[in-house]
Amino acid sequence: MKKKTLFNKSASVFGALMLMCLPVETLKAIEMPPNIQTYLQTATVTEFGFPSGTEEQRTEFTTWLTANWSAVLAGIDVVAPDERRQRVIASGAEFLSGTNYLTFLSGFLDKCEAGKVKKSAALTALSAGGRKIGFLAFNYQHPTVQALCNRSKLLFPGEAELQSLMNDILSGEQRKQDGAWLFMENRPEPEILPAP
Repeated sequence: MKKKTLFNKSASVFGALMLMCLPVETLKAIEMPPNIQTYLQTATVTEFGFPSGTEEQRTEFTTWLTANWSAVLAGIDVVAPDERRQRVIASGAEFLSGTNYLTFLSGFLDKCEAGKVKKSAALTALSAGGRKIGFLAFNYQHPTVQALCNRSKLLFPGEAELQSLMNDILSGEQRKQDGAWLFMENRPEPEILPAP
C-alpha cells in the first residue's frame, strides 16, 4: 500500500514536471474556448477563401486566432487534426499582419514536412484566396517572400500548379494579374511589407 502511494506521488511529480517541459504555446493551443471548439467542429472555407459562419462567428474566430496563432501552429495536430480544420486555420491566418502571416506560412510548411499538416492544406494556404489574396505577389521582391516561394517549390516539386504560381510570383507576373483582378473587384491592394 505504501509503495502504491509513493508511486502515485512520483507519477504526479513526474507528470507535473513533464507538463512544465511542454512549451506554453502547446498548452495554450489545446485550451480553446468552447465557442471556438464548437466553431471548428463544422467550419469550412468559403468559395471566396474566408472562414465560413456568421459574421459574429468569423470575427470571434479570427480575433482568437490572431491572438493565439503561434500556439495554434505549435499544436496544429491537436487543434486541427484534419484537412478541413487545417484549411480553416490557414484561412483565418490571413487576418494576421503581413510579417506574422509569413511566419505562420513558414511554420505551416514546417508542420507539413513533419507530417502534422496535410499537403493539400499547405498547398491551399500558399495560394491565399481571402483576405491575403495577392499578398505574396505584391511583396515578390521581399527576401522573406522569395525564400518562402523557393522553399515551396522545393517542398512540392511535383505540383505543377504550385510551381507555376511560385514562378509567376517570383517573376512579378502574378502581381500584375492580381493587381488587375483587385482593381476590377474594387478591392484594396494588400499590405506591403517593410523593407528588411
